[in-house]
Amino acid sequence: MSVSLIVTVSIDRDFNETDDEIDDDDWLEFIAADPTLNLRTEPFTVTAPDGTAISMAAPDGQSELVLADGTSVPFLVLSRGELSMRYHPDMEIASNPVRLKIAEIARHFDALITSDAHWLNSTCLFGVAVIFSGCQRKLSVKFLIMVVKP
Repeated sequence: MSVSLIVTVSIDRDFNETDDEIDDDDWLEFIAADPTLNLRTEPFTVTAPDGTAISMAAPDGQSELVLADGTSVPFLVLSRGELSMRYHPDMEIASNPVRLKIAEIARHFDALITSDAHWLNSTCLFGVAVIFSGCQRKLSVKFLIMVVKP
């Protein structure tokens, strides 16, 4: 089971639902203006247990983060007005470049960073307390993981 981080403007800082969304054009402009981000155009490819290669087109709005060593890693994808990606335990390290970029993007869009996991403990994500937001969307309870100050 994986956990997704979600960067959203659909919840305000008082934990009220806003119905706001991150605009597709705003996300694409942000990617184009940031030299550490690229729009992913290559398909994702995995190898099945029988050795068969399986390819899947990258979704619209899928970004890649270019790390200091030049390596590109899958990053946030925009879907239904929210940016999301799979959580990785390395994100708990304060100097982690993925974590730092997510926080930068959340500040830019004046967004909150949430999760789709309702069972996380307070040390699980970014080393901050998980606070119940009371918001129920998409059939899952969301928790506030980090409020990013503008």
